Parts: sequence; C-alpha cells; structure tokens
Amino acid sequence: MGASEIVARDLTEDEIIRVFARPSPSPSPSSSTREALSSSLALSRPSFESLIVVPNGDDAAAWRTPAEEVSVLSTDTLVEDVHFSLAWDEPRRLGRKMIAVNLSDLAAMGARPAYVFLSVCVPPALSYARLVAIAKGVHEICCEHGITVLGGNVTRAPTSLVLGATVVGYSRPERLIRRAGASLGDHIFVTGTLGAARAGLFCLQAGEPGRAPRLVDAQLDPTPRTEAGLRLAESGFVRAMCDLSDGLATDLRRLLASAQGSGQGSGQGSGQGDVHDLSQADVDPDEALRPDTGRDQGGKLGAVIDLASLPVSPELRAFAARRGVSPYDEALLGGEDYELLFVVSPQDSPRVASLLSSIVSVAHVGVIDGTGVVSVQRDGNLRPLPNGAFSHFSGQSG
Repeated sequence: MGASEIVARDLTEDEIIRVFARPSPSPSPSSSTREALSSSLALSRPSFESLIVVPNGDDAAAWRTPAEEVSVLSTDTLVEDVHFSLAWDEPRRLGRKMIAVNLSDLAAMGARPAYVFLSVCVPPALSYARLVAIAKGVHEICCEHGITVLGGNVTRAPTSLVLGATVVGYSRPERLIRRAGASLGDHIFVTGTLGAARAGLFCLQAGEPGRAPRLVDAQLDPTPRTEAGLRLAESGFVRAMCDLSDGLATDLRRLLASAQGSGQGSGQGSGQGDVHDLSQADVDPDEALRPDTGRDQGGKLGAVIDLASLPVSPELRAFAARRGVSPYDEALLGGEDYELLFVVSPQDSPRVASLLSSIVSVAHVGVIDGTGVVSVQRDGNLRPLPNGAFSHFSGQSG
C-alpha cells in the first residue's frame, strides 16, 4: 500500500498522537506505518525545557513557572471551510499557522512562548501524507520559537479537520501589556504591512495564487511578532497593545473600548503595569464595533487614522490596481495580518522606530482623540471609518 493510500481511518489513535508528538522527517512511511510514525524530527533545545516536571506522554503535563514571572495562555482553533480550505492550503503551512495565531496573542501581551498543547479533530478520510505535513509545520514553527509540544488531544471528526492549539508563555507581571491603557493624545503604531493577508485570500479564492505569491504567503504562513512584542514590553513605555487578527478598523475599536471600560481614557495613562477589571466595563464592546456616525460621543476615546501613513506593500498596491480598489481599504479592513497595534505617549513616540529597527518595520498611523469616533484622514478631509470585520456567526464582513 502506497503512502498516498493511507488515510486516518487506517491508523490508531496512538499512531496519530505520535505524528504530532514526533513527526516523521519524511511524508511517506518506510517499512511500516508504525515505524514511520515513531521516527523523530530533530528539534532545537527549547528555552524552557528545564522547567518541565511531567513531559508529554502522561495523563497531564506539569511545569514550573520561572521565579517572579507569571504564566500567560492563549488558545485558538482553525476549522476547515471556516478558517482554511484543503483545496489550497499547503498542509505544512497550515500546521505553522495553527501555532502562529496563538503566538501572535502572546506577542501582543509581551510574553515569551514556552509550551504548546494541541487539540486535533481528524476526519477519517484525511491522508497520512497531509497529517504528517501538518505535524511537520507545527514542529518547524515550534523549533523556531523554542517551544515544546507538551501534550494535547486527538479525536475523530465526522467530516471536517479541526486544528486547535493552546500556547503557554511567561512574563514578568509588570511587563505585561494590556489592551486597556490608551489615553487621549497617544500615538498609534503598527508593525509590518497591512492588508496582505486579505488580498492573499482573494487570490486563493479566485484560483490565482501565482499572481501575488507574497500576498498568498501572508495569508497561509503569517509571521508572529514575538521578538517585537518582547522588546516593546521591555521598553516600559507602551501603554496598550493588541494583535491585528480582525483588521485595523475592528481591532483599534476594541483597544479603545478596553481603555474606556477601564477608566483610562481621559487621563494620561499609567502604562502596562496596571491591572484593570474589564468585567466592570461600562462600555459595550459590540457598540464599539458598530460603524461610526461621525457625531461627537461625549468625550469617549476616538482616533484619527492618517490614510497616507498606512503601510502597504508594493505587491498590495499592484493587486489593488488590477482590481480597481484602494489598497488602503484592504489595509483598514483586512484581517489575519497578525501585526501588532500599539500606542505610546507623544513624548515616547520618537523612540519607537529605533527600538524595532532591527526586527520589523513600524509605522505611526494615527492619534487618539476624544471624539468617540474613529475617522480616516486623507488630504485634510475626515470621514468615519467603516467596520469591515469578518463575523464567525454571520459568515461575512460588515
């Protein structure tokens, strides 16, 4: 039986578990499926391996927390035909992305990742080759970031592949950066470029991945800004931060709503060391996500985004020109960029570029004001920023 004919229903649960615990260096079995599944991929030594008390393979894992640090966790799930399609997603990159989206959350908090737990729901018809390729992608990105796969769960899915991961990291509590810290007058920054992932998805859906490979790369294999997040946390002057998973238009509103709910908005801000009870927030986050009306909102935080300052790549400009759309709309509304959105005081603004110059590009894209409205400025004119976020439950943007 050839490797292409082996599917998940031919494997035992333990064999599938071993694929993700120690993936095969080859996408095809050698003498037998069991021997291939038990072969290991050489990995670099993870940063926090010495803190593991009970490793992968037991009923539960156990680990120590470094002295004077706290654990930081993030979990996310990718569902076939909701977040990805096996019609165009390369399995190895899919394995990388299931980890990257969680690493991006930790980066936004300024935490260093240490361990990951996997939860994989496998349809019976999924091929062995795809399963191993997904696992290799998982271990590639874990190797790059010094992360140990510490356990997880594998179960059968009726028809669709479901990939879940929980990443555990560490940080000193005073260095954690929250969403709730923005203040009136703060400057707004983003790392990298925006809109590429949304454009890449369009290329894939249109069956034209070869026309814009870099945009497709941004959609299929995003880069979590782990080192940038750590450096921003160590700087001590970042007031609030989040990652751009749902697009600048949506995630900026969430950041502003968090600040308003914490009572930070009208003051000067107190940095990332404060802890705010957001369960007591007096601002409805859903209200903050609705399209702005352009009316003054009684002193609540708003923002002005300078359209010309939005970082868009040459590839996105070319893509937009071919489609007859604005690259800035893609940058404002596109999700899955997994860049960092953060704010600093006007006094600290000049320090940002040099802080990150050796890691990633950074752009100053706007300022926080007291209008309660998020607006876009172009050529001296202001207009309300639309909300184009994807909704998991409506299945559409807007």
